[in-house]
Amino acid sequence: KQWYQRRVAITAGNYLQVKLQAEKQKITKLQSILHDTGHEKINTHTVFVDSDSEVDEFNPDNFEMPLKRTKQPPEVHKALCKIKKQQYSLLRLRVERAESLQQAASKLKLQRTIAASKGSVKKTVDEETGVVTYKWRKQRAK
Repeated sequence: KQWYQRRVAITAGNYLQVKLQAEKQKITKLQSILHDTGHEKINTHTVFVDSDSEVDEFNPDNFEMPLKRTKQPPEVHKALCKIKKQQYSLLRLRVERAESLQQAASKLKLQRTIAASKGSVKKTVDEETGVVTYKWRKQRAK
């Protein structure tokens, strides 16, 4: 029975790590698409020139991209705003899910560490912050 519980704990920990990694990848993908997420978007723009001499003379600091803006109908603009709002809420939910997965994985890892430890473990709770810490009694190595 004990080996089975240990096996389940290991499998659960691995499962949480896989799900956490997948969530982080999805978060990164959404952050690269959306603006104002605190994640830098890598913008690339290719400029085509006719000759090698123009390549030498080209200065990207002085280059201004031509703006091509068209007026959108109100229905299209409303639909795009709705989609953008949904994507931001999806990003917020994914970040919250990743945080909860991270907490669950750390708790499981701590439980595994405590269960595998030899010797006595003293649990202390900080009264102000409520943070739980564990201390092991020092044992002399033989």
